[in-house]
Amino acid sequence: MPSSGLVIVAERLTIRPGATVTLDPGTVMKFVQYGAIYLSGTLISNGTEASPVILTSFLDDTAGGDTNGDGAATTPTPEYWSGVFTSGTFQQTFTSIRYT
Repeated sequence: MPSSGLVIVAERLTIRPGATVTLDPGTVMKFVQYGAIYLSGTLISNGTEASPVILTSFLDDTAGGDTNGDGAATTPTPEYWSGVFTSGTFQQTFTSIRYT
């Protein structure tokens, strides 16, 4: 998985015990409906004020562009994706979690 740029999560992202995933400034992760992160290891989200990390809906055109290519035909809604389920460590700096 790339550590920065646009990342599409098609179902779930599982981070197992002992594993560490680091998201660099400017990373946008878009989740399809009911997508989620299952975190038993470590997730480090290193956003900055100028370049935050954004975890959001696949339908969110304001972050990472119009990923589904439909213009304004669809808009994100609360609870579109399932969120982050953690029994591990989630370190966040300048991280925005939207539409979960």
